[in-house]
Amino acid sequence: MLGRVGQQRGFSDILLWMQPGVVSELERSFYGALRKFGEELLGGDLFAAMYASGVGRPSVPPIILAKVVLLEMHDGVSDREAEQHAKFDLRWRYALDLDVDDKVFDASTLCRFRARLLVHEQERSAFERFVTAAQAAGLLSRRQIMDSTAVHGAGAVQDTYQLIRGAIRKLRKKAGRVAGLASRLDAVLQRADYGKTGKPDIDWQDVKARQDLLNEIVRDGRAAVVATRDLLAAGKEDASVAEAADLLARVVEQDIEPIEGGDGVCIRQGVAKDRVVSITDPEMRHGHKTSSGRFDGAKVNATMDEDAQLITDVGVLKGNEADGDAVMPALEREEKLGVQPQGLMGDHAYGIMGLRPQIAAKGIELTAPLAAPSAPAGRFGKDDFTIDLDAPQCNCPNGALGKPQYARMPDGTRILGGFQFRAQDCGACPLKDRCTPAAARSVGIQPDERERRELRQQQKTQAFLDRYHRRPLVERCIAELAMHGIHQARYVGNRKLALQAAFTALVVNIKRAAKAGTLPKVAAATG
Repeated sequence: MLGRVGQQRGFSDILLWMQPGVVSELERSFYGALRKFGEELLGGDLFAAMYASGVGRPSVPPIILAKVVLLEMHDGVSDREAEQHAKFDLRWRYALDLDVDDKVFDASTLCRFRARLLVHEQERSAFERFVTAAQAAGLLSRRQIMDSTAVHGAGAVQDTYQLIRGAIRKLRKKAGRVAGLASRLDAVLQRADYGKTGKPDIDWQDVKARQDLLNEIVRDGRAAVVATRDLLAAGKEDASVAEAADLLARVVEQDIEPIEGGDGVCIRQGVAKDRVVSITDPEMRHGHKTSSGRFDGAKVNATMDEDAQLITDVGVLKGNEADGDAVMPALEREEKLGVQPQGLMGDHAYGIMGLRPQIAAKGIELTAPLAAPSAPAGRFGKDDFTIDLDAPQCNCPNGALGKPQYARMPDGTRILGGFQFRAQDCGACPLKDRCTPAAARSVGIQPDERERRELRQQQKTQAFLDRYHRRPLVERCIAELAMHGIHQARYVGNRKLALQAAFTALVVNIKRAAKAGTLPKVAAATG
């Protein structure tokens, strides 16, 4: 049953036990904002749907638990530490509006509260209430800026051996859910050490020992998948077991290939596309924010109102997904809240050609640079060539003329596909080392080349540069999210990461609105 906060005050009121100067300082802090405006932002019937009506023992009031989750994000503490802070930290008791002798929650209560949020799909409800109220209060402009940041996953990153063995262990643990599966797995698994954690007891310096182990676990993994799927196909369905079998099937094949001209398998060179990197968190992926900055986990994409500098949306991407993939889902979530921007700004990751028509179809003007074409090793890129698409004609930096090359579309249309330079011209060119290692240079032409060139010219104008210089505002927003722990996932799974991102974004919004003096307007608009 839904628990509620009592309003009666007495001798144990915490304000009576604190010096006026301390109270004044707290009032100006995040803790003060949470105490003063918590009821408007988090109270009422916001979480009522998560609890039975009039049945059972009253719960810890959800407004208290929601405040605690915000305080966890703000102070960067765990559930167990949060319990201790609520007992002994006057700032927390002040923010939670607890009297000196009020009992506090148990750490496990926070786990159950987050589980309720996820089960009832309420992990974004508090954040969305703030955004809706900010819109109603007239604080949001119709100009937004978007950026993403890397989040290191909470799961352990594992090598091929650990992944396969871990997936087999996971399937064995769930085997009891399907009658007869445990005995069938015992019959097909030839190795007997899957119940043990840690690495198998082999000589890891011995190449043959490693090869034999790989062959054995791949053979066992494949046999376990076949046995499980056969049993499930016979009518003994179980979603959890099917999911474990699918995971095993994926990890047992993603990194291996047959040995050419021999028996068994070997580990494939390179990284498989969309590779699973952790059994404890199968949604984690290898990702890159820069060419050298690799991470294992996910991304959080944040949208910020340019004028109010409040976060209007946060979303989660897989670590290997492109930043541009976050744009349309973010805009759709904002539309549901009544937030409809007219302008959107981002870096070149949001300026890709395939995304521009979708954004324009929503009546939104995109301010994002189109990445300039480049050649490997710092050689001349396409923009270093003088191209006339109408002629058509292409001159290289040394003045040589390329021959037009044409391609035929599926409908039979003949279009310009590029220009090819002669080997004798390139061979004698003094700039060849800066152009191409091949015998002759070629320059490709995209079907939308004219539009690309116009965009790259436009982004050199002073009007574009003056507009684009405000983009770093979102980087400060990302830095503030990072200050409250967004670079490290607190929980396993992207749904739980979405919860973390939403509450962390709400922390940032409360702080920013309080500093700007607009938090009372937001609170008033929640009614």
